[in-house]
Amino acid sequence: PVPGQVPLAGFGGLDFTEHVRPSLTTLNIEGYKMGLEAGRMMLARLDGKPVERPIFEYPITLLERESTQRRTP
Repeated sequence: PVPGQVPLAGFGGLDFTEHVRPSLTTLNIEGYKMGLEAGRMMLARLDGKPVERPIFEYPITLLERESTQRRTP
């Protein structure tokens, strides 16, 4: 069977990942800030304003949990 043999990680840092078993390793991102900036850019485009394609950098945190821990046979 796959459980216990394949490390698994998620993306987004959702709260429920801490409560499933095994707890899910995840990358925590600042999704709210990303969505806010995307919304601003979309509204500007809808208003006919030119929109640059900036490069945004958001901090990412790795939350290591049980789903990626090595298991001893």
